[in-house]
Parts: sequence; structure tokens; C-alpha cells
Amino acid sequence: MKAFMYYLAMVLGAPLALLFFRMKVSYEGGERFPLPKGAILIAGHKSPFDAIAIAYLFFFRRLYFLAADWYRGFLRIFRPLMRMTGAIFVDLKGEAFSFLPECKALLGKGKSILVFPEGDYARTKSLFELGPFKTGYLLIARESGAPIIPIASDFSYGSFRRLHLRIGKPIYISQGEGKPITREELSSWNEEVRRRCLSLLHELRREKAEAIKFRYEYREPRKGDVLRVKAGPYHHYGVFLDEGRVVEFGRAYNSPGQKIDVHLATLPSFAGGRIPEVRVPTNPFWKRRPEDVESYAKEVLGQEGYSLEANNCLDLANRLALKI
Repeated sequence: MKAFMYYLAMVLGAPLALLFFRMKVSYEGGERFPLPKGAILIAGHKSPFDAIAIAYLFFFRRLYFLAADWYRGFLRIFRPLMRMTGAIFVDLKGEAFSFLPECKALLGKGKSILVFPEGDYARTKSLFELGPFKTGYLLIARESGAPIIPIASDFSYGSFRRLHLRIGKPIYISQGEGKPITREELSSWNEEVRRRCLSLLHELRREKAEAIKFRYEYREPRKGDVLRVKAGPYHHYGVFLDEGRVVEFGRAYNSPGQKIDVHLATLPSFAGGRIPEVRVPTNPFWKRRPEDVESYAKEVLGQEGYSLEANNCLDLANRLALKI
């Protein structure tokens, strides 16, 4: 009965989903690979539409999902409905792990379980980063031996927008064989899974930015503009807030002894004696509002993890200044 109601809801909602979730799906590494059954799907959570979108992504698979226990007290009439659509309730306040046997049984039958490790969604979460991950999904993976499949979304919901999703390669956690997992092991695995999810998200942002056309002008910069200056064979990019604040991803004062992080520099320090160019999108739709750029910039100050291939100064500038 539950399976019938689940698929009935999916079929009835399909016409609207086709209009609202115009999905573009890509795979880590660029080539499609087979997705194992009985997997734990991990994704970021910033909208109530996240679970619905992923359910349609895996339309031909019965999908279950972990739900916070506070939903039980939210108009109890919805609890049976949530159960029918695949909810597995988790006690976030206590230490009960009653969800583990149920998850293990479902995974053993080849069913997939969707988990949002950040917890409940919030529109105020970081724009392009991920919040801390809770570790309950690792206990499920450890007990069942099920693979973890990371999924990145750009959360572009709407009838005139296109939702981009990227599916990562499965991650396998070694089973415990009766040996309890330590906090250190949990933390290590959790950080690795989060890193993989974040890497997929950065790849999505870069892919979208590369499809946007720009021109470069020599003019007075305005708040929210992306600047570039020639630095040897490359260009160095930053985001202008005002004369005393340019957000850049690099070494402060360009000193070899400094760590590479996201920080504020003065315009003269950023430019290094050169005249910076201002980048202008051909379509102004892609530019963020200046106040949003400044707000998002505050979220990333002090962050590290620089990578020339996957997370460099241009990538940061794109994520801050563009609607991607």
C-alpha cells in the first residue's frame, strides 16, 4: 500500500515536476557510471524542494529519507502521510538509534535512503558552502556496508530556471565486524564525505560560470564587481567592496611566508601597482546585488583549501559575484 501511494504521488506530480524541476544531471569525472542499489544518498539541504527533486532524479527507485523527530509533533495528521512517502524518523535530541535496524533492512532489500547530513534546511545557510555534517548516516553505512553516493545541487528552483545536479562516485565505508567505530574515525570519514560533496558543488559552480560570457573594461570599480590583474602567466581575481576592501583568495601582501586563504586586501595591495580590469557579464542578470555580495563575502573570510584546479581565486570570485 505504501509503495502504491508513493508511486501514485510521483506519477500525479510528474507534469508539475517537469515544469518546475528542469534538471541537468552530470557525473563526477564527466562520464556516466552505474549507480548501485541499496545506497545512501547524501545531499546539501537548503530548500523543502530538495527531497522532491532527488526523488524525481531517482524516479524508478523507491526512495526513503531520514526526517527529524520534531515533525511528529507538527500536525500529527502529517505523520502517517510522511511515513507513507518514505520518512524514517530520527530522534535528534536523544541518543536513540532505533532508525538503524530499519535503515539496514531497507538497504538490504536494495532500497535507497536519502540523508541531509546538515539537518533541517534553512535559506540563511551559506550560499555555496555546506554546513557541518551530522554523523548518523555513517553509522548506517558502517552497519549495512551500503555505499554512500554524494549529490550536489545548485538549488536553482523555479519554472524559468534550470536545476543542476552532479552525482559523485560511490564512497564505501569499511564495516565494523563487531568493532565499535571511534569518534576519530567518524570525524575523519565525515570530513571526507563533506569534502567530496563540497568538491562536487564547486565543480557545478565552475561549470555554470564557464558558460557565461564577459567583457573586461578599464573603469572605476563598483561594489560587487570582479577585478582581475595580470600575475605572471595568469590573472589574479578578486571582488571589489570598496577602496579599502577587496576579497581575494591568495597570500596576504603576496608574501611567500603567508598562508593562502580568503581575506580582505586594499585595492592598491590587490593590484600590486597594476591597473585592474573590471569584469562585466554580457547579460546583467548574472550579477548579484552588491549587498548580497558583501553579505556572502563575510561567510568565506578566513577559509583555506586553495586548489589551482578546483578552488582558486577565480572560482571564489565567481561564486561570490554571480548567480550560480
